[in-house]
Amino acid sequence: MSTIGTTRFFENQYPSWEEFTKLHPALLKAEDNTDGVTELLKEFSSQFVDSCSEYVASLVLELFKEFPQKNLRNTEYSGSIYVGIGGIPVFLLRIIQIFDTELSTASNKENKEKIDVETDEKNPKNEVNYTNDIKDRIEKKLLAILTSKLHIESAKVRDHLLQNALDYNAAALAEFESRHRKRYTMIEGISGAYAVRAVCYHYQGNKEKVESYISKLKSLFEEVMTLLDCELLYGRMGYVSAFLFIQNHTGLPLMNSNEVIRVTESVIETGKNYSKSVQSRFVWMWSWHDNLYFGGAHGVSGILYTMLNVPKIVEKYHKELLSMVEQCKHQMQLKSGNYASSPRSLNKGKDTLVHWCHGAPSFVLLFCKAYHALPSLNEKVASTIRGYAEECSEVVWKRGILHKGPGLCHGVGGNGFTFLTMYRSFNFRLRYLYQAFCFTSFLLNISKLKDFYATPDHPSSLFEGRIGGGMLVLDTIFSPRSSKFPCVE
Repeated sequence: MSTIGTTRFFENQYPSWEEFTKLHPALLKAEDNTDGVTELLKEFSSQFVDSCSEYVASLVLELFKEFPQKNLRNTEYSGSIYVGIGGIPVFLLRIIQIFDTELSTASNKENKEKIDVETDEKNPKNEVNYTNDIKDRIEKKLLAILTSKLHIESAKVRDHLLQNALDYNAAALAEFESRHRKRYTMIEGISGAYAVRAVCYHYQGNKEKVESYISKLKSLFEEVMTLLDCELLYGRMGYVSAFLFIQNHTGLPLMNSNEVIRVTESVIETGKNYSKSVQSRFVWMWSWHDNLYFGGAHGVSGILYTMLNVPKIVEKYHKELLSMVEQCKHQMQLKSGNYASSPRSLNKGKDTLVHWCHGAPSFVLLFCKAYHALPSLNEKVASTIRGYAEECSEVVWKRGILHKGPGLCHGVGGNGFTFLTMYRSFNFRLRYLYQAFCFTSFLLNISKLKDFYATPDHPSSLFEGRIGGGMLVLDTIFSPRSSKFPCVE
């Protein structure tokens, strides 16, 4: 019998999309035209734009004020992106990425040519379908607050953001390089520090230093290949995530690099051998600390998601990848629609976690990526995989406003990003942006409750704390069409 834990999440009191559109029927027509987002903003809340801008600005100002004493804790892993200061430059760089047109125009037009963001048919510039007056209001509100509080001209805001990103990253790098025992992943290790450094220099327009830090990242390859684990937080695929992070910011085709392909091939071989050794029904299976996990942090969904970003791996193993995606649905899902964290939880019917690390949210990312990345899916199979994603997102909608704070790993921030992934993946349907608005609104409305923001072990961090919530607010209001779950997508 499945047992659903009800003490881990707040009841979602926001109207469903169906209820909301009954109150605002014009939204159903607006969904099919370019004014849809503007119409949704108008009907959702007249204060939403300003509240989001103020939230992001206040967080930036706090980070500038606190560097480095309050954020750099005297712990072994204080430089990590997950719980340490390494996550702060990720947030600052995302602001630069989103606002480069606005900030670069204020700074200098020549630099804009060097730092244009990745674009393709699935990630169109930063067009959000706002009318110009709404878009200007959003951008100018944030700039106005920062210029006023920092006592600098608007032309200097970008430089200020970038310098602070460099400073935080330098502190993180120093912490990693002083360690006797290294970690090598994007989220928990020195690979993340190198990747962030490369992106900082990309936005500075320094191609030589970008290449230098990519070379440093590649130089870790031999050590990474000795790692026993394969998952994202501490294993080999976490190293691959660092290349994806740089590619997303620079457009450099790093997911085709020899290091990425060889590491991913090694993970597939490990998965194949382990599956045979435990007589698993899965084509591939992996363990972490001798236990099997299904979720994004330590398990199958995170590994598969990252593999689907490696074009040559998808080309070579598309049949196996499709089989794994199908098996995830049929062998890992609980009766509620949520996903178990492990075989043990599945067998016990334990249904408590709706987190990116364990539960349905990471499977939203997986199914959306599979829908787009796997080649030559027939219409029926593609529709089925989309249905898997929709089913997962509904679980997140109902049970995803968590007690554990605003972070990405097991907080409201990470769960809110699943709706942005759905929005970006499936024709920019307003239903999903509305749901992201609701989770963002929750963070804005609860921001004065110190207990909520102090709940995580690391309340200032990206994956456990307020920086994760800040990332959701930032992407939801400023650039939902180009949003990505930080350091994962």
